Amino acid sequence: MLHIIIVSHNHDDYVIPLVNKLHRQQGESFLIYVKDNVNSERLNKFCADSNVIYLRSDIRAGFAQNNNLAVEYIHNNRKIDDDDYFLFVNPDVLIEPCVIEDINKEVGIHRYDMFTIDLYKNLDMSVRDPSVRKFPTIFNFLTSYILGFNNSIIDRSNIYQPQHVDWCAGSFLGVKSDVFKKLKGFDENFFMYCEDLDLCIRAKALGFNLYYLPGIKAVHFCQNENRKLVSKNFMWHLKSIGYIYWKRVCGRFRANKILT
Repeated sequence: MLHIIIVSHNHDDYVIPLVNKLHRQQGESFLIYVKDNVNSERLNKFCADSNVIYLRSDIRAGFAQNNNLAVEYIHNNRKIDDDDYFLFVNPDVLIEPCVIEDINKEVGIHRYDMFTIDLYKNLDMSVRDPSVRKFPTIFNFLTSYILGFNNSIIDRSNIYQPQHVDWCAGSFLGVKSDVFKKLKGFDENFFMYCEDLDLCIRAKALGFNLYYLPGIKAVHFCQNENRKLVSKNFMWHLKSIGYIYWKRVCGRFRANKILT
Protein backbone atom coordinates (compact mmCIF):
# COMPACT_ATOMS: atom_id res chain seq x y z
CA MET A 1 0.00 0.00 0.00
CA LEU A 2 1.20 3.48 -0.91
CA HIS A 3 0.18 6.32 1.38
CA ILE A 4 0.54 9.45 -0.78
CA ILE A 5 1.07 12.58 1.33
CA ILE A 6 0.67 16.05 -0.22
CA VAL A 7 1.33 19.15 1.88
CA SER A 8 -0.41 22.30 0.66
CA HIS A 9 0.36 25.92 1.55
CA ASN A 10 -2.03 27.91 -0.62
CA HIS A 11 -1.41 25.36 -3.38
CA ASP A 12 -5.07 24.61 -4.16
CA ASP A 13 -4.55 25.23 -7.87
CA TYR A 14 -1.83 22.56 -7.96
CA VAL A 15 -3.33 20.05 -5.54
CA ILE A 16 -6.75 19.88 -7.20
CA PRO A 17 -5.48 18.85 -10.69
CA LEU A 18 -3.05 16.39 -9.09
CA VAL A 19 -5.72 14.73 -6.95
CA ASN A 20 -8.19 14.76 -9.85
CA LYS A 21 -5.74 12.60 -11.78
CA LEU A 22 -5.54 10.01 -9.05
CA HIS A 23 -8.45 9.87 -6.64
CA ARG A 24 -10.74 7.66 -8.73
CA GLN A 25 -8.09 4.91 -8.60
CA GLN A 26 -7.81 4.92 -4.77
CA GLY A 27 -8.39 1.62 -3.04
CA GLU A 28 -6.27 -1.31 -1.99
CA SER A 29 -3.11 -0.08 -3.70
CA PHE A 30 -2.92 3.55 -2.53
CA LEU A 31 -4.59 6.30 -0.51
CA ILE A 32 -4.19 10.08 -0.75
CA TYR A 33 -3.80 12.42 2.23
CA VAL A 34 -3.79 16.21 1.81
CA LYS A 35 -2.19 18.04 4.75
CA ASP A 36 -3.34 21.65 4.47
CA ASN A 37 -1.04 24.14 6.21
CA VAL A 38 -3.49 27.05 5.78
CA ASN A 39 -6.88 25.29 6.16
CA SER A 40 -8.36 26.32 2.82
CA GLU A 41 -12.13 25.79 2.78
CA ARG A 42 -12.01 25.33 -0.98
CA LEU A 43 -9.49 22.51 -0.65
CA ASN A 44 -11.38 20.97 2.27
CA LYS A 45 -14.61 20.84 0.24
CA PHE A 46 -12.79 19.46 -2.80
CA CYS A 47 -11.24 16.63 -0.76
CA ALA A 48 -14.60 15.80 0.83
CA ASP A 49 -16.25 15.64 -2.59
CA SER A 50 -13.38 13.50 -3.92
CA ASN A 51 -13.28 11.08 -0.97
CA VAL A 52 -9.71 12.16 -0.21
CA ILE A 53 -8.46 12.41 3.38
CA TYR A 54 -8.06 16.08 4.34
CA LEU A 55 -5.92 16.98 7.36
CA ARG A 56 -6.30 20.42 8.91
CA SER A 57 -3.47 22.22 10.69
CA ASP A 58 -3.54 23.54 14.24
CA ILE A 59 -0.33 25.49 13.62
CA ARG A 60 1.58 26.77 10.60
CA ALA A 61 4.44 24.31 10.19
CA GLY A 62 7.26 23.57 7.78
CA PHE A 63 7.70 20.72 5.31
CA ALA A 64 9.23 18.31 7.84
CA GLN A 65 6.67 18.78 10.60
CA ASN A 66 3.68 18.70 8.26
CA ASN A 67 4.79 15.41 6.73
CA ASN A 68 5.57 13.91 10.15
CA LEU A 69 2.10 14.92 11.37
CA ALA A 70 0.52 13.26 8.33
CA VAL A 71 2.46 10.05 9.01
CA GLU A 72 1.39 10.20 12.66
CA TYR A 73 -2.24 10.49 11.57
CA ILE A 74 -1.86 7.49 9.28
CA HIS A 75 -0.33 5.37 12.05
CA ASN A 76 -3.13 6.38 14.41
CA ASN A 77 -5.95 5.70 11.95
CA ARG A 78 -4.77 2.92 9.62
CA LYS A 79 -3.25 -0.51 9.96
CA ILE A 80 0.27 0.01 8.64
CA ASP A 81 2.45 -2.90 7.56
CA ASP A 82 6.25 -2.68 7.61
CA ASP A 83 6.35 -2.98 3.83
CA ASP A 84 3.82 -0.17 3.22
CA TYR A 85 5.29 3.04 1.80
CA PHE A 86 4.90 6.71 2.55
CA LEU A 87 5.16 8.67 -0.69
CA PHE A 88 5.88 12.35 -0.11
CA VAL A 89 4.81 14.37 -3.14
CA ASN A 90 4.99 18.12 -3.71
CA PRO A 91 1.69 19.73 -4.76
CA ASP A 92 3.32 21.00 -7.97
CA VAL A 93 4.01 17.45 -9.20
CA LEU A 94 1.70 16.03 -11.86
CA ILE A 95 1.32 12.24 -11.78
CA GLU A 96 -0.58 10.01 -14.17
CA PRO A 97 -2.44 7.05 -12.59
CA CYS A 98 -0.17 4.63 -14.47
CA VAL A 99 2.79 6.02 -12.49
CA ILE A 100 1.27 4.80 -9.24
CA GLU A 101 0.59 1.40 -10.81
CA ASP A 102 4.21 1.17 -11.98
CA ILE A 103 5.52 2.15 -8.54
CA ASN A 104 3.40 -0.47 -6.82
CA LYS A 105 4.69 -3.14 -9.19
CA GLU A 106 8.31 -2.06 -8.77
CA VAL A 107 8.35 -1.83 -4.99
CA GLY A 108 6.28 -4.99 -4.73
CA ILE A 109 9.11 -6.88 -6.42
CA HIS A 110 12.20 -5.14 -5.04
CA ARG A 111 11.08 -3.77 -1.64
CA TYR A 112 13.34 -0.74 -1.88
CA ASP A 113 14.12 1.04 1.40
CA MET A 114 13.60 4.39 -0.33
CA PHE A 115 12.98 5.44 -3.93
CA THR A 116 12.47 8.33 -6.30
CA ILE A 117 11.59 8.57 -9.98
CA ASP A 118 12.57 10.48 -13.13
CA LEU A 119 11.16 14.01 -12.72
CA TYR A 120 10.92 16.58 -15.52
CA LYS A 121 10.26 20.31 -15.49
CA ASN A 122 7.94 20.39 -18.50
CA LEU A 123 4.99 18.47 -19.89
CA ASP A 124 6.81 17.19 -22.96
CA MET A 125 9.50 15.77 -20.64
CA SER A 126 12.47 17.28 -22.42
CA VAL A 127 14.06 19.05 -19.41
CA ARG A 128 14.94 17.02 -16.33
CA ASP A 129 14.41 18.34 -12.83
CA PRO A 130 17.84 18.14 -11.10
CA SER A 131 16.29 16.20 -8.24
CA VAL A 132 18.75 13.29 -7.98
CA ARG A 133 22.19 14.08 -6.58
CA LYS A 134 25.37 13.06 -4.83
CA PHE A 135 25.82 14.30 -1.29
CA PRO A 136 26.89 17.94 -1.68
CA THR A 137 29.82 19.86 -0.29
CA ILE A 138 29.83 23.52 0.75
CA PHE A 139 31.62 24.13 -2.55
CA ASN A 140 28.60 22.72 -4.43
CA PHE A 141 26.23 25.13 -2.67
CA LEU A 142 28.51 28.09 -3.40
CA THR A 143 29.01 27.30 -7.09
CA SER A 144 25.27 26.70 -7.48
CA TYR A 145 24.37 30.16 -6.17
CA ILE A 146 27.32 32.18 -7.47
CA LEU A 147 28.22 30.50 -10.76
CA GLY A 148 25.03 28.63 -11.62
CA PHE A 149 26.44 25.11 -11.79
CA ASN A 150 26.39 22.23 -9.34
CA ASN A 151 28.38 19.08 -10.03
CA SER A 152 26.57 17.15 -7.30
CA ILE A 153 23.63 16.84 -9.73
CA ILE A 154 23.65 13.38 -11.33
CA ASP A 155 23.44 13.19 -15.12
CA ARG A 156 20.58 10.75 -15.64
CA SER A 157 20.65 10.70 -19.45
CA ASN A 158 22.46 7.36 -19.61
CA ILE A 159 20.86 5.61 -16.63
CA TYR A 160 18.38 2.98 -17.79
CA GLN A 161 18.17 0.61 -14.80
CA PRO A 162 17.36 1.30 -11.13
CA GLN A 163 20.44 2.73 -9.48
CA HIS A 164 21.48 3.44 -5.91
CA VAL A 165 21.97 7.20 -5.37
CA ASP A 166 22.91 9.39 -2.40
CA TRP A 167 19.86 11.61 -2.14
CA CYS A 168 16.89 13.07 -3.93
CA ALA A 169 14.60 16.04 -3.51
CA GLY A 170 11.62 15.61 -1.21
CA SER A 171 9.37 16.65 -4.08
CA PHE A 172 8.95 12.94 -4.83
CA LEU A 173 10.33 10.59 -2.21
CA GLY A 174 9.07 7.16 -1.24
CA VAL A 175 10.12 5.64 2.09
CA LYS A 176 9.25 2.20 3.42
CA SER A 177 7.19 2.58 6.59
CA ASP A 178 9.56 0.63 8.85
CA VAL A 179 12.52 2.61 7.47
CA PHE A 180 10.77 5.92 8.18
CA LYS A 181 10.04 4.72 11.71
CA LYS A 182 13.67 3.76 12.33
CA LEU A 183 14.77 7.17 11.01
CA LYS A 184 12.27 8.82 13.38
CA GLY A 185 10.87 10.80 10.47
CA PHE A 186 12.05 14.12 9.16
CA ASP A 187 14.06 16.39 11.46
CA GLU A 188 11.59 19.13 12.35
CA ASN A 189 14.40 21.60 13.06
CA PHE A 190 14.36 22.11 9.28
CA PHE A 191 11.50 24.45 8.38
CA MET A 192 12.10 24.25 4.65
CA TYR A 193 14.94 22.91 2.45
CA CYS A 194 17.54 20.21 3.18
CA GLU A 195 15.24 18.04 5.28
CA ASP A 196 15.28 15.54 2.41
CA LEU A 197 19.09 15.65 2.27
CA ASP A 198 19.28 15.16 6.03
CA LEU A 199 16.90 12.18 5.89
CA CYS A 200 19.03 10.54 3.18
CA ILE A 201 22.26 11.15 5.13
CA ARG A 202 20.77 9.51 8.21
CA ALA A 203 19.36 6.66 6.12
CA LYS A 204 22.74 5.90 4.60
CA ALA A 205 24.35 6.02 8.07
CA LEU A 206 21.93 3.27 9.15
CA GLY A 207 22.60 1.16 6.04
CA PHE A 208 19.42 1.97 4.08
CA ASN A 209 19.56 2.54 0.32
CA LEU A 210 17.80 5.07 -1.89
CA TYR A 211 17.09 3.99 -5.48
CA TYR A 212 16.41 6.09 -8.55
CA LEU A 213 13.86 4.42 -10.86
CA PRO A 214 14.50 5.77 -14.38
CA GLY A 215 11.61 3.95 -16.02
CA ILE A 216 8.95 5.83 -14.03
CA LYS A 217 8.35 9.48 -14.98
CA ALA A 218 6.39 12.51 -13.80
CA VAL A 219 6.42 16.30 -14.12
CA HIS A 220 7.49 18.70 -11.38
CA PHE A 221 6.67 22.37 -12.00
CA CYS A 222 9.39 23.50 -9.56
CA GLN A 223 9.49 27.20 -8.66
CA ASN A 224 13.08 27.52 -7.31
CA GLU A 225 12.09 30.33 -4.93
CA ASN A 226 15.24 29.68 -2.89
CA ARG A 227 17.37 31.13 -5.71
CA LYS A 228 16.06 34.66 -5.20
CA LEU A 229 18.80 36.27 -3.14
CA VAL A 230 17.82 38.01 0.10
CA SER A 231 14.34 36.49 -0.13
CA LYS A 232 12.64 34.66 2.74
CA ASN A 233 13.12 31.35 0.92
CA PHE A 234 16.80 32.06 0.37
CA MET A 235 17.28 32.76 4.08
CA TRP A 236 15.47 29.52 4.99
CA HIS A 237 17.76 27.65 2.60
CA LEU A 238 20.87 29.30 4.03
CA LYS A 239 19.78 28.45 7.58
CA SER A 240 19.12 24.84 6.60
CA ILE A 241 22.53 24.50 4.95
CA GLY A 242 24.19 25.79 8.12
CA TYR A 243 22.20 23.41 10.31
CA ILE A 244 22.90 20.32 8.24
CA TYR A 245 26.65 20.96 8.29
CA TRP A 246 26.51 21.65 12.02
CA LYS A 247 24.87 18.23 12.43
CA ARG A 248 27.54 16.55 10.33
CA VAL A 249 30.40 18.19 12.21
CA CYS A 250 28.87 17.29 15.58
CA GLY A 251 28.30 13.76 14.33
CA ARG A 252 32.02 13.32 13.64
CA PHE A 253 32.87 14.36 17.16
CA ARG A 254 30.03 12.47 18.86
CA ALA A 255 30.32 9.08 17.21
CA ASN A 256 27.56 9.96 14.73
CA LYS A 257 24.93 10.12 17.49
CA ILE A 258 23.23 13.09 15.84
CA LEU A 259 23.07 11.35 12.47
CA THR A 260 21.56 8.22 13.92
